[in-house]
Amino acid sequence: MASLAQTFPRTLTERGNDISTLELTPNLSELAPRIFSEEPGIVKMVVDGGGKKHRMKLSVPRVALPEWFVPSLRRCAPLLVLPFDWNRGGAPPVEAGAIQLAMDALWCFMADRSSIPQWTPTAAGGVQLDWHEKGIDLEIEFPPSAAEGYVVFSDNRDREADWDGPISRYQAQLQSIFKNRLVSDR
Repeated sequence: MASLAQTFPRTLTERGNDISTLELTPNLSELAPRIFSEEPGIVKMVVDGGGKKHRMKLSVPRVALPEWFVPSLRRCAPLLVLPFDWNRGGAPPVEAGAIQLAMDALWCFMADRSSIPQWTPTAAGGVQLDWHEKGIDLEIEFPPSAAEGYVVFSDNRDREADWDGPISRYQAQLQSIFKNRLVSDR
């Protein structure tokens, strides 16, 4: 008899989550966001794209920023300039609130030298963060206007250890994963 982990789709994408892989035009892939802080607890990002400036103000829990923070912001910057219908299927622009929710979650479980996620827009205006490395498939979706994200974890070393659900249910497991396995080599 097959176990549930073997028959149930392992990742959000396999479950039919509506995300899109973007082939960014050279202009978008070369975006250089300006990231700065003028006051404690606030980081601002300005991205030029589509003929206008896109601004985002993020609350941060501490002044000393971890190593993953600025590279993560640089990776999400292209998502801020996506226009309506960016996927040619009627997708709305990515909501800044979904990015803030994702960054807030990262502060809760990532260690200073944790691996940096890949950022992908969802067709609903949210974001999905992905880590596919070191024998782990970890995906977290942050829908627009949601209270928290939804996480799917798959361990290629131990399929019986797979789990998924709201982030709040798995915060301790996420902290352990980022402290012990998803550590950057930079």
